[in-house]
Amino acid sequence: MGGELRKPLALSAAVHLLLLAVFVAASDFSFTRPAPAPLTIQAEIVYDMREIERQREAEREAAEQRRREADRRAAEERRRQEEERRMAEERRRQEEERRAAEERRRQEEERRVAEERRRQEEERRAAEERRRQEEERRAAEERRRQEEERRAAEERRRQEEERRVREAQERRELELAAALREEEELRAARSSAEMAVYVAQITNRIERNWIRPASARSGLRCDVLVTQIPGGEVVNVRIGTCNGDDAVRRSIEAAVRRASPLPVPDNPRLFSRELRIVFEPRD
Repeated sequence: MGGELRKPLALSAAVHLLLLAVFVAASDFSFTRPAPAPLTIQAEIVYDMREIERQREAEREAAEQRRREADRRAAEERRRQEEERRMAEERRRQEEERRAAEERRRQEEERRVAEERRRQEEERRAAEERRRQEEERRAAEERRRQEEERRAAEERRRQEEERRVREAQERRELELAAALREEEELRAARSSAEMAVYVAQITNRIERNWIRPASARSGLRCDVLVTQIPGGEVVNVRIGTCNGDDAVRRSIEAAVRRASPLPVPDNPRLFSRELRIVFEPRD
């Protein structure tokens, strides 16, 4: 339709342009000579109906071609969309199948894992039961062993105690016999003349070192307790019963210390760390 109107319109535009050019030329000529009488031009648009029909036919063919092209494109678009839908459906089906397969694999894996866990748990329980029974057996054996060791230890302690008691009894008997012999020998030695000589030596040594104070009267008698160490060195002096005054007591103590070391007996049995001497100076 648009093609049919373009040619008449172009022809009309050309006629108008021709008239305009004639008018402009007439206006220029009026400056040199008098204007002629108006010229009337009649124009008529003649349409070529066959050409128009051909154009219309061409337009219809073009429109039909465009329609067929549009139909073809629409059909292709529908086929493309259908293909995409079918492919999407196929992908969805494959995805569902994949997910179903994955789910089956997951369930199978979970079942296998659960079965493995059950198996391991049963093995663990069985092992725990075996361990418990083994521990009970070992504990029973240990209790029996400890009981046997305790009984053996008790028997050893009883035997050892009996041995110690027997040895202690024998030792006490031997010591008692030795002590009796020692005491008898010591008593015999201390009642002997040798002991009298030893005591006299000590008494004489003290008397020689005694400085008689003015307050000492006739008949003086004092008990003197002397502690000595081997070698006769005096380490302590105490005055017991004494009928003298403090000056006499101090003089006797000083005499004993000056007499240190005291004479040592030839017979070691006569030596005693603690001596009791009766100090009775001769007038």
